Amino acid sequence: IAYKFPPEEQATLLEGIKRKALPEAATRHHRTVLLHERSRAAEAEGAQPQALQLAAKAHGAELGFAPGAVHYAALLRVGGRTKHAARALEASWRAAPHPDIAAAWAALFAEETPVEQVKQADRLAAANPDHVESHLAQARAALAARLWGEARRHLEALGAKLGDGAAPLSPRVCRMMAELEEAQHENMAATRAWLARAATTTALDPAWLCGACGGESAAWSAVCPHCRAFASLAWRVPGGSARLLPPGTR
Repeated sequence: IAYKFPPEEQATLLEGIKRKALPEAATRHHRTVLLHERSRAAEAEGAQPQALQLAAKAHGAELGFAPGAVHYAALLRVGGRTKHAARALEASWRAAPHPDIAAAWAALFAEETPVEQVKQADRLAAANPDHVESHLAQARAALAARLWGEARRHLEALGAKLGDGAAPLSPRVCRMMAELEEAQHENMAATRAWLARAATTTALDPAWLCGACGGESAAWSAVCPHCRAFASLAWRVPGGSARLLPPGTR
């Protein structure tokens, strides 16, 4: 559900963007989120052309904004413009890979065979080949296609190996290794070991975190559900030292 801005709140946001009251990166992000929410509202009202126009502007303003990329691609897909949707998702993957983009990409090719879907995952990953999310997307597609060796190759590229001195792995990687061990070898001992490692690892998966209050959200929203800060949610690993927002935006 799109966030419905009260008129006075939207006017304040627009005035701040116009005057560039925030640092450039924050100003751009605020504008992107506002365009994205206006697009979602237009879609909900059945105004598809307006929704698409606003989504295109949001996507162009910030390619690395995953919610905007997914929304824009969905509108393009509904309009029968699958190739344009794929190009939009590829551009965002190149800028900032995200699991929601990978899911939207997979949905574009859901009717293809599992092996063809592996090729499509490789195509997406080629836009950012060394990123963790690229290896995970490729491993997921390979698992679905029962290409065990290919799935293992991508997971092991992330350091997914059991043994003394093994580096901490995120829960997602551990769970995928558990799934692989069960599916390929029916090795329940190895499966349980990976699941135990997923539960005890010191590494964390990224999440939507608020740059104003630090609260974690299950999904992105324009306004933090904890402190109501606008455009404050960023995708990152909890506990990292990097700031979520540019200086001066809190």
